[in-house]
Amino acid sequence: MYRLLVNDSAEKPILAIKSDGGPDHRLTYLSVKVSLIALFVALDLTCLIAIRTAPHQSYRNPVERCMSTLNLGLQFISLMRDKLDEKSEQLLSKANSMSDIRKCAEQNPGMQEKILQSTKPCVDLLNEVFQRLEYTERPVKTYDAVSKADIECLWEKALLIDPNQLQMTHMKKYKDLQTFIEVHCRERNYTFSIKKCVENPCGFCLAHPPTLPESVFSSVYWLPDPVPGSEGHYKSFSDLYGTVTSEEHRPSLNTTKAKKDIRKRKKSSKVGSIFFFFGDGGEGCKLSAY
Repeated sequence: MYRLLVNDSAEKPILAIKSDGGPDHRLTYLSVKVSLIALFVALDLTCLIAIRTAPHQSYRNPVERCMSTLNLGLQFISLMRDKLDEKSEQLLSKANSMSDIRKCAEQNPGMQEKILQSTKPCVDLLNEVFQRLEYTERPVKTYDAVSKADIECLWEKALLIDPNQLQMTHMKKYKDLQTFIEVHCRERNYTFSIKKCVENPCGFCLAHPPTLPESVFSSVYWLPDPVPGSEGHYKSFSDLYGTVTSEEHRPSLNTTKAKKDIRKRKKSSKVGSIFFFFGDGGEGCKLSAY
């Protein structure tokens, strides 16, 4: 995505991203936040808004909807990679996940190139099939996977935030990263926004000021949270944009609180001994609950 957007970022300094919310896009993960910050810095954006779809709302997400079109192209298609040499096949047979395959490639020189060459026929076939399709009356485009050089280039941009400390592991302990998130970011369960500052600008924004005119940038606000309106509906975006909102009305948050309250009541409720008597002889049983 960086390669696609780098040429347009000067003319389009505000970027909105909508994803399906999988592990690679879960906005509550620090690794995902750092990757978005790196993209924000690399493209010199004024504002970035990332959104993931709420549960059970896939029908509203274009990322999910386009899969039905791609599945049409996959009908009656079988895929099989080319066989590697015997030694490489033995090493690869022990890998049960993508993480294992990466470790195998790291520990065995030349393994990565062999795997890429082995899967190339599958990739070429899928590219050919998908490029024949149309989605919303537009041809489907396919792109090559990001290269290691592109990943390293993007990561170098993230180092501008904290060139001396920022590492891929244990990032929570680094104050510069924490400060950047506190000042420039707004964290929500389903959204993550980044925006440059103008009032009391930090060192980063002084070196990389917003590319939007000040009159336009002053009207760029945080993405509002849903707020209940009248008759069981939520207030419109136009009514909320530019106002201070919070996540207190998020449906899943209220559901979680309700579940916790139920569990708390169950734990706090204690029943002593209950006697049941039946029959003329006064037979009975005693039930105890704690």
